[in-house]
Amino acid sequence: SPLGAIAVGAIAGVLCAMAVGLKYKFGYDDSLDVVGVHLVGGVIGSILVGFFATGGVQSDAKGLFYGGGVDQLGKQVVGVVAVLAYSLVVSGLIAL
Repeated sequence: SPLGAIAVGAIAGVLCAMAVGLKYKFGYDDSLDVVGVHLVGGVIGSILVGFFATGGVQSDAKGLFYGGGVDQLGKQVVGVVAVLAYSLVVSGLIAL
């Protein structure tokens, strides 16, 4: 729904801005703010689908706020963990 999209954008935007600010605290080199924008934004946006999915595209994929329970949220978290694990392994292999 449009309000769900606005909420996801607002939450992810605030958390991305906070993550970009943490770059200076931790002192890691990220001149293009890739971690703060893409990593944090992708993880937060993907997980928030588990809260705001309406079931408009797939009727059994409703988020927590639309009567779907924690089922879709759990699937989103598993998906995020799987993508992070895959990315770490493949990036490690490339770095060898």
